[in-house]
Amino acid sequence: MNSEFLITEYKKFSDIPLNKLDNFKFSVYIMDFAWNYLFVNAFAQNNLGERGRNLVGKNMWEVFVELTTDPSFLTLRKNSES
Repeated sequence: MNSEFLITEYKKFSDIPLNKLDNFKFSVYIMDFAWNYLFVNAFAQNNLGERGRNLVGKNMWEVFVELTTDPSFLTLRKNSES
């Protein structure tokens, strides 16, 4: 696998070679600006277990309700909205 994979080289989501992202040995998530999952690679799905298997199309804040009170994620959410 090419270690020089740069996601910034792709202008549109549909141009990203998702099969390459699926082979990474770390979690990769792609979300839209409304926090909806567009892609979750196999490594992330396996680490999240049952909840990770059907994330595409779902909203992060609805799936992981416990994050709505986590200070780190609240800061992330606040900063992304400004």
